[in-house]
Amino acid sequence: MGFIDHVHACNCHDPASFTPFRIDGKTVGLIRPFFTEVLQRWPDVFAVTDTAVALMVDSNDIEACSSAVAEVLRQLVDDGVLSHLHGEQYAATEGNWDQALLFLDRAAAPYFGTRAYGQNLNGFVRDEDGMKLWVARHSVDQIHYPGHLDKPSCWWPALRYPVG
Repeated sequence: MGFIDHVHACNCHDPASFTPFRIDGKTVGLIRPFFTEVLQRWPDVFAVTDTAVALMVDSNDIEACSSAVAEVLRQLVDDGVLSHLHGEQYAATEGNWDQALLFLDRAAAPYFGTRAYGQNLNGFVRDEDGMKLWVARHSVDQIHYPGHLDKPSCWWPALRYPVG
């Protein structure tokens, strides 16, 4: 697969093939069908219908929401659905971070289709030999691709299920 094939794969998003993830009626993510089926195992935490996955925990208590989802995530790691947890919390929100309705582990953000942010620093460097491109490298202690050059997150390696 060539580079342009990866670009095309990242740009073929079809929202109709995802199920909205809602908290208190607000859409905070989009979930793939296979993961929607997985979440049906926790009806006390998630109400799964053909049209949406809704968080059933009291949305006025962000700690209770986050705790309930964290317990589900730990079980998913134990069951091998998720490969690991990062221990870094991301906000599930319709808007900005300060409007968070839920905090969930970074490793789960792609599964719930919530916005997730990371930082890369790439740039041009001029030295006595001319202009060079500096590309960031993953830390050697990272779980995914330790020591490798950074690449777009749409090539997400942690998914244990098909992405299509």
